[in-house]
Amino acid sequence: MSQEDNGPASDDKAVPDELTLAEFAAEFLRRNPDYQQDFQSLAEQEARPDVAAALARRWGLRFRPGPGATHSAGPADLAN
Repeated sequence: MSQEDNGPASDDKAVPDELTLAEFAAEFLRRNPDYQQDFQSLAEQEARPDVAAALARRWGLRFRPGPGATHSAGPADLAN
């Protein structure tokens, strides 16, 4: 699928053929109102690893440590 076939890509409309699986999954979650509500609820609470872990399980999230990380990444990182 080319850009000509679909018109220009914008920030709000990513071209699916140009996304990796991880990027597609992130875009799905970003646009999903139920996920947005869950994430907002988590962000408004005091950091609680158990709540972050429940959100990660519900949405099938997995974490990798970023460059220079001093600990293993996990669901609790959502709460930070």
